[in-house]
Amino acid sequence: MRSNIYNTKINYLNKYNFNDISGIALIPDDFSPIKWINEKVELIDQSLLPFEEKWIQISNYTQMINAIKTMQIRGAPAIGIAGAYGLALGAIDLYKNNKPKSTESFYTQLNLISIKLVKSRPTGSNLKWAIDRMLKVAKKIEKPVLIHE
Repeated sequence: MRSNIYNTKINYLNKYNFNDISGIALIPDDFSPIKWINEKVELIDQSLLPFEEKWIQISNYTQMINAIKTMQIRGAPAIGIAGAYGLALGAIDLYKNNKPKSTESFYTQLNLISIKLVKSRPTGSNLKWAIDRMLKVAKKIEKPVLIHE
């Protein structure tokens, strides 16, 4: 009897492409607690876990700063990803709304946004690393343009 239950469970997991974590949780392989969708970031409000699963939508870098400060996003890798997305949101805002007059002005303003993001969790080494990496890549671009998905 036990092997039938085990085989049924394995067949179910294989059919729906799930991972089995010690029989405690079933998580889809493509699950991500933070996602980039249509120039916005969607993330699980981790301050509510494990009692409630609530997704929040972040559409600008100031909202991302708040999410990091209030611990809606937790864990060093996730905070690093959130910071990188926050900088991308800041770049989009600069490009669409502020229309910097020069590439140098764009990078100066982007650098100010990066400082604000890093200050949202000053001890977050992954946060600083991700933002520094994003800035390094951005500065290699001679003329910034907005790329749509």
